[in-house]
Amino acid sequence: MKFNEIYEGLLQGKKYRLNYWKKDQYIYYNTSYGVFRNQFDVKVTFTVKELMTSNNWEEYIEDKTEIYYKYIGCLCYFYDKTDTKPYALGILDSIDLKYNKPFIRKIGNIKFAYTYCEPVKPEEIKFYKGDK
Repeated sequence: MKFNEIYEGLLQGKKYRLNYWKKDQYIYYNTSYGVFRNQFDVKVTFTVKELMTSNNWEEYIEDKTEIYYKYIGCLCYFYDKTDTKPYALGILDSIDLKYNKPFIRKIGNIKFAYTYCEPVKPEEIKFYKGDK
């Protein structure tokens, strides 16, 4: 993805990396100061050519596997590719780290496995009180 394609994401606070960087390296745009910063919160400078011409940009996805254990039983988005919208919505049933698709949701007795899982934020849901 080209840099101009991720411009909006940077303004929203998303983190990005070049795909040849180390796994834990990324940059983000600090809107308060108008500068790029890296994973150590240190100011980073790029030339315009470096930013705009590379097709190697990708969104940085943090490895949050250990955090997900507390979300078992919670409503989550499930998906397999980081560049697509969530594929499914459901309850996180279990996590099995020995597989490439560790996040499991169940519908009845059928299990579905996904590569990524993201808990639904409270502000993304509306609850309605039913009449009884």
